[in-house]
Amino acid sequence: CTRKSRVSGIRLLKAGKRSMTLDFEGCLAKNKLVKVRPDKDIALSELQESQNDLKGAEQDFAQKSWKWATDKAYYSMFHAARGLLYLKGYKEQSHICLIIAIKELFVKEGILPQHYLEFLASGKLRREDAIYASKYSEEIAKAHIGGAKEFLKKARELVSSQGHM
Repeated sequence: CTRKSRVSGIRLLKAGKRSMTLDFEGCLAKNKLVKVRPDKDIALSELQESQNDLKGAEQDFAQKSWKWATDKAYYSMFHAARGLLYLKGYKEQSHICLIIAIKELFVKEGILPQHYLEFLASGKLRREDAIYASKYSEEIAKAHIGGAKEFLKKARELVSSQGHM
């Protein structure tokens, strides 16, 4: 199975099938992204989950469990990103559509710098490599924990300044 993410969109390549490119409107049309009431309380709850996963990633890293540190670092970013979506009134039903929504609602709008999107997309791919292909290392885990720390810090800043978005 071949996977590839593009900055201009997310392209999914599956063995034996045609490639499919999803975009924001496609995620909405397929109900992989749904409109909800904006909710700062849920956003804050997601940030707490992000913090919990980050702490778990750091504990796993200290125990030299690179696979689980990589997994939890991604989930830290995942929950921080979910929190941001709740601020804008969306809920994801797909990891890919979460990434697409962050790009559309935050990166394209100049609210979130591009490298945060890259942390999230890379974290997703590295998590899949760790879990499904047993490909992980100390360096990968360390890099993704660093990315998760930055992502959570930025998400907290955006949630605390919610009225300015």
